[in-house]
Amino acid sequence: MNYIIKGLVLTIFLSISSYASSETINIDKLSKQSLKENKHVLIFFHMTYCPYCEKMINESFEDVEIKKVLKKYFIMVDVNTTDDENIIYKKFKGDKSDFAKMLNISFFPTVMFLDQKNNITHTVKGYRNKSKFKLILDFIKSKSYKEMDFNGYLDEIELNKD
Repeated sequence: MNYIIKGLVLTIFLSISSYASSETINIDKLSKQSLKENKHVLIFFHMTYCPYCEKMINESFEDVEIKKVLKKYFIMVDVNTTDDENIIYKKFKGDKSDFAKMLNISFFPTVMFLDQKNNITHTVKGYRNKSKFKLILDFIKSKSYKEMDFNGYLDEIELNKD
């Protein structure tokens, strides 16, 4: 009887764990969706025990104004590199950790933006407070990256203040 219970528990555990690890995030499909919705894809790379990642989640991503901008202009992809989910992006198919390695991301948090053609337009490494993060979101949603780099965008903002 004891072996039957252990076998049943093991079967349930294996079926649950195989289901959980079989989830796949298809960034290629999300990029096609972004084209239809006129949005950008925002990929947030982070780690579970990273204090700066937690700070950015709690302060920047939880800000009411930023949430509105994210909802209206972006499709978000959460890439916690300690999770088991798989990613599909162009010719890559693998887990979140290998996805970050393939893109040479070793510093967390990192935010990467894709245009509607599935190309990387801008990458931000490190924590950004909500005011700086809002500027980055404005830079991407306005598609200013097509005309200038982020520092040029900031210079343009300063010139227009006068």
